[in-house]
Parts: sequence; structure tokens; C-alpha cells
Amino acid sequence: MKRDYKKKGLLLFTLLLVLALGGCGKKGTEAASNEGVEATVTAEPTQPEETATPTEEPADTPTPTPEPTKALKPQADASLSDDLYQFQVAINGDVYTLPMTFEKFVSYGWEYQGDGTQTLSPGYYLAAEVFEKDGLQIYADIINMGMNVEAMSDCIIAGLNMDKFMVDDNDVTITFAKGIEYGVSTIEDIKNAYGTPTDTYEGELYTKLTYELDSYQQVEFCVDAETKTLNEFEIENFTETEETASTSSEVSDEVPEIVSKYVVPTALGDDFGRCIVEYAGNLYQLPAPVSEFEKNGWTVIKDESDSVVKAKDFGWVTMMKDNQKLSVIANNYAENATNIHNCFVTSVEGDDNGTDLPITIQKNITRGMTQADLEKALTGTEYEKEDSTSFEYYTFSCGSGVLDKVEIVVRKDDKIVQKITVSNSPKTEELFTY
Repeated sequence: MKRDYKKKGLLLFTLLLVLALGGCGKKGTEAASNEGVEATVTAEPTQPEETATPTEEPADTPTPTPEPTKALKPQADASLSDDLYQFQVAINGDVYTLPMTFEKFVSYGWEYQGDGTQTLSPGYYLAAEVFEKDGLQIYADIINMGMNVEAMSDCIIAGLNMDKFMVDDNDVTITFAKGIEYGVSTIEDIKNAYGTPTDTYEGELYTKLTYELDSYQQVEFCVDAETKTLNEFEIENFTETEETASTSSEVSDEVPEIVSKYVVPTALGDDFGRCIVEYAGNLYQLPAPVSEFEKNGWTVIKDESDSVVKAKDFGWVTMMKDNQKLSVIANNYAENATNIHNCFVTSVEGDDNGTDLPITIQKNITRGMTQADLEKALTGTEYEKEDSTSFEYYTFSCGSGVLDKVEIVVRKDDKIVQKITVSNSPKTEELFTY
């Protein structure tokens, strides 16, 4: 399956290291933010099984009394593969294959020690979440591989980790492909079974052998320096399979509430911080829904735009008006995936050498005005001024983030405003100014 742990276009994923707990163990949780892990998966959505409607018996035919049924404990995968890269572990005889659904994992008796109603946005994950079964604990990585915001209980278990502090006081048998066993197997046993590791770390307290198939697909074995036997493992497989294909892949046709709450401004006003702009003849307060631009005569160029954007994510949209194109980021602030028309345009520009459309901001600052009139209009406004060989740049804040700003470009040769760009991309709905 396809995996992409990079944020599209601008944002780069960073992984935060979790706290070490003895040896090469880890403990604690890790939440990926918009600068965190995103898993982009390509999978056809699975259809729910249909429940057959029982046919009605004729009145003169007695309905047989059903035999009492015995509640059976759900079983893990039946057998342990000899292929390490099946990402399996057998714990007390039950074989677990990663990834697997949260629901399936807990059906084997594991109880989540956190809040199962806590939500995760698409591509977000929590690392080293604690589960317990009969006094035995295990760490698990939980990821949302779907399109919509989901409760963790509807997400995927993509990683498992146990260390000696969890295992030593419990009667537990843990085995891996080709008979490698916790508390028994040595470094030589592991290498004989799986070959030369992708990476080896030798420390004073342990040696760690890492077998990596691909990014976020690996198995780690830690061998204790004193006992010379395997005393910790970690398996992670951050891919989506047919079995774990998310039920969170549906795209809602409903207009998100945040789009309905958008209010068209009636005047530019004097407050640059409200990010109001008159653009191609209409007023907008950024960010503004794509659908508002469409109402004002803009057309979305489908071949150059994302059709659907995941919940709390962003896509790209290209729109055209008066034979001019505008290609910008469009944010989805809703908790469900939605089409591009319900996403929010975060930036507009007017430029002699780009999207050549009229644009005016507060204090009647507009393209084509002189530099002298611009500086007069900016009296009392804090701004930064930089220059290059051919241009001078005026920049000041608009919105709550460091990238939320107004930039005005003046040509040095004729002292005329050539370009104005207004950008505002709040991370959450709460930061909207309307």
C-alpha cells in the first residue's frame, strides 16, 4: 500500500522521540500535529456486511427453538508465519499481525488504559499507549489512517512494544517468526533466523538489532548485555491492509457548519488584522470558502485542484476568473473529509506578472498606487521594509501566525505598487476573526 508521511507541499513531518524506559524501551504518548506524522493510504473503502432480513415463517409452521450457543473468545491469527516481515508476534499462543484494528485488538482481552473516546485527526498517531490484560501490559501505537476525525477506538493499532519491566513478573510466552523467543533467544539465534540486521546498536546495557523493510515497517529486538537473551521487542507497520481499510473513508456531501458560519464583510474597514480584502470586485475575509469565490464568478479548474481534502487537512485549488488563474492552499477545518468547494482559500494576490486582478486592502492601499501614497497610507502601521535590486517589500502582520501577513511589492524603477498578497491560514476555527 502507498504510504506518505510528508505533509503536502509545505509542512514537513517530524517525529518526537518518546521517553526511554530502561534499555531501549519507551514509555509515554506522542501525538502527531500538523507538523507530525501523516499516513496517506490508497485503499478502496470496505463495504459493511449486509445483515439478511429473516423471512417470516408461515403461521402454521412452528419456529424451532435455537440451540444455546457458547460465547467464543475471538481468536488472533491462527498461525505464526516464518516471514519476519509479516509483522507478527505470538503472545501466550495468540498471534497478532500488524496493523490491526483497535476493535480486533481489544477483543482478545486487552483493555485500553487511556480514553478511547479521544479523537485523532487523519494522519495523527499516538505512540506507546498502554493496554493491559490479566496484569500484563503492552505499549501500542494508534494511528488514524482514514479521511475523517475518529475516536481512537475506531483507529488502527500499528505498533506493539514490550520490555522486561512488563514481562519479568508475568507468566508469558512471546515468540516470533522462525521460533525466536523472548527470554530465550540470543543475538546469534536472531541473526541465524533473520540474517544480518539492517542496523545494529551496541550499548553497555543492551544490543539492539533492527530489521527494516521500509519506512515505518520494522522489527527491533533488544538483547540484554547481562543475560544475553532477548528482553524487549518493538514491531511497527504503518501501512493499511485490506483488513484494516478504514471505515473513515467516506466523504460527506453536507456543507460543514464552519462554511455556513462564514459572513461576507460589508466594508474593508481600517483593521489590517481582520484580513479583509477587496479582490476582483468582491469583498472577502480570509480565510474564505471556495464556494464564496464561486458565487462571485470564479470557476474551479478540476484538473489542477484536489477534489477531496481530509478532515483538518489542506489541499490545493486552482480557480479562474476574467482569464486569470489563482492557485492557492485551501484548508478543510471540518471534522470530516469534504470536497474542495467547502474548503477555505487562505491567500489571494494581485500581481502585474501573475494573477493580474485588482486588489485593495485597508486604507485604500491598492495596486498601481505610488510608493509615496503607500507610505502615507501606512503611517502609524508597524511594518518591515526590505529591498532587492529591482523591488522594495513592505510586510506586516495579518492574522495569528508567522505566515499570516500582507506583502506589498513596489518597483524601484517607477515607484509603483506592482503586487499585493494577503495571507491568513489559522490552524483552528477558534482563531478565525469573524
